[in-house]
Amino acid sequence: MLIVIVDFAVAPANTALAQITLDAEAPIVRALPGNLGYSVWTDPHHSGAFRLMHEWSDTASFAAYRASDGFKTVGAVLFPLMTGTPSSRVFDADPMVS
Repeated sequence: MLIVIVDFAVAPANTALAQITLDAEAPIVRALPGNLGYSVWTDPHHSGAFRLMHEWSDTASFAAYRASDGFKTVGAVLFPLMTGTPSSRVFDADPMVS
C-alpha cells in the first residue's frame, strides 16, 4: 500500500476555489481502481494551507491516477494558485496484522 501526502499553499484569496476544486475531485479519486482513501485538510492557523492524503493499493494504481485526465484537469486549476512548490511524500506501508 502507498500513502501519499501532499502539502501546498495558495494565496488566502484563492482558498475557496482550491477547496471547491479538491472537494469536487474527492469522489472521483475515491472511485478509481486501487484508491483506498483520499482526504483533504486545511490548516486552521494558516489560511490557504492544504494537506492531501491519498492511500493506494499499489504503485500502478497511483501512477494511473497521476497520468489521468482528471489529475491534469485539477492540476491546471490548482498549480497556478499555488504560492510555492508543493511538498510530496510517498510512503510504502503494509497494514499491521495483529
